This record gives sequence, structure tokens and C-alpha cells, in this order.
Amino acid sequence: MSQPATPPRWIPLLGGVLGSTVCGFLLYAWSVFIVPLNEAFGWSRAEVALAFAIACLIFGLVAFPAGRMSDKYGPRPIVFAGAILICIGFVSAGFVQTKLQLYLAYGVVAGLGGGLIYIPPIATAPKWWPDRKALATGLTVVGLGLGSFIMGPLATWLIENMGWRYVFWYVGAGMGVGGILAGLCLSVPPAGWKPAGWSPPAPAPGAKATRDYTYEETTKTLQFKLLYAAYFCAAFGGLMCISFVAAMGIEAGLDPMLAAFGASGLAITNAAARPLSGFIARTDAQL
Repeated sequence: MSQPATPPRWIPLLGGVLGSTVCGFLLYAWSVFIVPLNEAFGWSRAEVALAFAIACLIFGLVAFPAGRMSDKYGPRPIVFAGAILICIGFVSAGFVQTKLQLYLAYGVVAGLGGGLIYIPPIATAPKWWPDRKALATGLTVVGLGLGSFIMGPLATWLIENMGWRYVFWYVGAGMGVGGILAGLCLSVPPAGWKPAGWSPPAPAPGAKATRDYTYEETTKTLQFKLLYAAYFCAAFGGLMCISFVAAMGIEAGLDPMLAAFGASGLAITNAAARPLSGFIARTDAQL
């Protein structure tokens, strides 16, 4: 029996790149806002950075339910909901007059939207690429670096020529459109689907039978706890640097655009390393 028609399997990868680019706009270019917000309201760096910290916290906490909802309802409606929320939160941040408003708009609402957008593509892409799972995952999240690469100079240009509020308004609208386009690219392959000409590798002689763990079983394993700890430590260190890199350059006397390109340089190497690490992981698994 022939398999039902399915879309080209590179389309979910495109959805992942679009979705992670939106998330890169949200988190990885925050450093360009620190100095303008400090100058506009007199808030300290710590007070401004708290909005970023809240967004990261909400983003991370939403990851677990977003993955489960994606399995239950499909990735598309979850990403659509995230696109609407991230647009509302980012646009609303352009109207803030108080720290609380900034924390709620950017930290809570936009952070919630980003968490909903980020996970479903990562969970979906490997289903279309069972023969290259690690590489597909790396390509899916490459947009985090690309988003920051674009957002740093773009936001700085808008701030210098129009004002920081316009960054939130214009980019927020663009993020909403990008999130919706990402959702349109996502779908789950039919049950039993596999790439043409590919078959799952046969288990090695004498290997124990395997099965997929449930969510509850997974979270109780030592491997899950160790992976979670490793990811937490790596993300903690990376986000600390990323959130302040442009502001540090400006305070050191660099031109704001040059400081923004410093953040972009970090971002482009970040983006390049993601598919490379997926390729290395796949190659290592075959040895």
C-alpha cells in the first residue's frame, strides 16, 4: 500500500528556523535595550535586566507544558498561540511607563509566547528526519543565532533613528507574522511514515529490547536529571553573556552600532555551531 501524500520534509525544518528566529529576536538581542531604557527612565541595569530574567524564567517553565500540548493537539495551534502572545507582549512593551508594565509585557506575556513557539518545532523536526535526528534538531534551532544576528543591528538602527519604542512595535508585529508562518510549516507525519529508502537500523545481536519511555518515566531517570542539569548550566552561562554584550560595549565607549555588531558576531557563531554540533553528534553515534 502506498503511503499518503506528505509535504516535503524540509518544510518543518523551515518552520523550526522561523520559530527559533522569532525566539532569537525575543531573548538573544535584549542587550541593545538596556542603555536606552536606562536613559529613558533612569532604571538601573539590574532593574532593566530583571525583565529579561523574568522572560527567561517563563520561557523555560512553559517548555514542559508546550511539549505536551504539542503532542496532544499538534504543533501548529501551539505555535499560533505563541505567535499571538509574543506579538501582544512585545508591542505592549513599546507603551510601558513603569517597570511593572515592562515586566508583565516583555517578561510574562512575550516570554510565555516564546516558550510556546520554541519547543514544538524541536519536537516535530526529528519525526520527519529519523535518519538524521541530531542534525535536524540543530538546524531547527539555528534561528536563535540568526535572530540575534539580525535583531542587534536592526534594533540599534531603529533606536538611533526612531526611538526604542518603535523597535518593540515594528519588531513585535514582525515576530507575530514570523511565528504564524512557522506554525503553518509544522505538521506531524502520518503513523508509520518513514523516508523513502530508509529503514530503522536493526538492533545489534544480543541487544536488549527497547521501547519509548512515557513523560513520567523519563523525568524519573538519572539520565534525564543529568541532561537537565547540563542544559541548565550551559544556558545559564550563555544567557548571562548574551544579555549584556551590547550594553558592555556601549559603556566601554564603542559606537552603539559597533556594539550591536559585536552581539551579532556572537550570534552568528552561535548559529553556525548548532547544526555543526548536530552533525558531530550524529557522526559520533555511528562510530
